[in-house]
Amino acid sequence: MTPSAEGIFAVPHVSIFESLVSCSAKCAQELGKMKEASVLREVFGGILGLLNEMVIKLASPVDLGWRPAEWLEILLQSINYEVRLAFSYPDSSYIDPLS
Repeated sequence: MTPSAEGIFAVPHVSIFESLVSCSAKCAQELGKMKEASVLREVFGGILGLLNEMVIKLASPVDLGWRPAEWLEILLQSINYEVRLAFSYPDSSYIDPLS
């Protein structure tokens, strides 16, 4: 049996997507541990951008070994840490104070 054209196209994308999901989760975990992580934050943003582009270009459904609830929880914990950190330091360069 010959795989469909979509299947041939989707398999590398599945592998790439799963790797990017794994890398993004690891970046998010590390961001929660680091106080100064501007380079890691840029890498994290780039990975999320790549994931977004892959989803936009996806033309057919694919089966993924991905647990979105766990992944999202890790990302939200990182964001929660970043927000708490920004509000902890009034001179933070991340948030402009309201006048």
